[in-house]
Amino acid sequence: MTVFSTNLAGWDNSYSARGDINTNDTKGGLNLQGNVTMGVGGENINHYRISAKITCQLSEEYLAQWRMEQYKKIIAAYEEAYKKFLEEQARLDAEQKAKEEEAKDKVGKFYRYMEHDVLKHNCIAYLLQDYLNVLGQVMTNGSEKDTLMENYQVYLGEDLDKYTALAKFMEQAFEWEVMDYTFYPYYWANRKEWQDMYISESVDPLFRSFLQAGMARVVVTVKPGFEDAVQFFLTTGKIWNGGEVPVIGDPMYMSIVDEMRQPTGEAQGKFWITRMPTTLTILQDKSTGLPVEQPLPIFQEANPENCENPLELETETSFAHRDVQLSHGTIEDSTLD
Repeated sequence: MTVFSTNLAGWDNSYSARGDINTNDTKGGLNLQGNVTMGVGGENINHYRISAKITCQLSEEYLAQWRMEQYKKIIAAYEEAYKKFLEEQARLDAEQKAKEEEAKDKVGKFYRYMEHDVLKHNCIAYLLQDYLNVLGQVMTNGSEKDTLMENYQVYLGEDLDKYTALAKFMEQAFEWEVMDYTFYPYYWANRKEWQDMYISESVDPLFRSFLQAGMARVVVTVKPGFEDAVQFFLTTGKIWNGGEVPVIGDPMYMSIVDEMRQPTGEAQGKFWITRMPTTLTILQDKSTGLPVEQPLPIFQEANPENCENPLELETETSFAHRDVQLSHGTIEDSTLD
C-alpha cells in the first residue's frame, strides 16, 4: 500500500508499507497566503483516516487594512450620530430661547417682587428691633397637625388686635410701592459667606446683584400725613402716642379709597397749559364742521392767577345749542324715504 500527501506546497510526501500506515508530518515556515489546498492520494488502499491541524496568523498588511476599514466605519457612525445630536441640540436651544423670551418679562417682574419683599421685610425687622418676638406670631391653629377645614379657627383677642394694628401701621406709614434700593457688594456680608455669594448666578443681572449683595441701601419715604407718627415711633419704639395704636376712623389711618390714591404732593409754582394729541371728536374751532365758537376743553379755574398764562384758560362753553332733527327732504329719491 502506498500513500501520497502534500505539504501544502507540492506532492512531496510518499509512504509505502504492507499493512497499516501511521505517520505524522509537520511542516512550518511556509508563509502561505490566500487559499491553500491539501491533498491525499494512494494505491491499494482499503480505508484511511486523515486529520490535519493548520496554524494561521494574520499578516500585518491584512490587520492594518482591517483596522482602517473599522476606523472608517466608526468615524462614519460617529459623524452621523453627531449630526443628529447637533440637529436635536439646535432644536432644543431654539425652543429654550423661545421659552426664555416668552417668560423674560414675567421672570423679571417676579424677581423685582422678590427683591422688593425681602428688602421690605428686612426694613420692617430693622424698625421693630425686637424682630424675633414681634413678627411671625401664631394667630391661627393652621400649623397644628390635627387642623382640618371644619375646625380651623383664628385666635381672637387683644394680641390679634395689636398685631393687625402694627401690620396696618407699618404697611400704611411708608410708601413701599415707590421704594428705591441699591445693592452693595458681597464683601460687606459675613466673611464666611463671601464665596457662596460671589459665585451666585442668575440670567437677570439685577437679581444676580441681589443674590451677591452683602448689604443694601434702601430709600423709602414716609406717606404724607404720617410724619409725626413715624418720628414718634423712631424715637420711642412705640406706635403713635404713649403706645396707643390708631384705630379705623382715626385721622392718622387712611380709608381704603384714600390708600388707593396716588400721592399728589404740593404744587410748586404756577401751572401751565399743555396741548396734547387726543382721540376726541371735537378738539377746537371748526375741526369737524360743527358750529363751535371757542376751542375745547373748558377750564373752570377759581384762581386764574395760579396759571402761568391765564389768557389760555377757556371759561365758556364751545357748543352752540341748537335743536336739529333729521327730516324728510324735498327730493323724491331721498334716502330718508
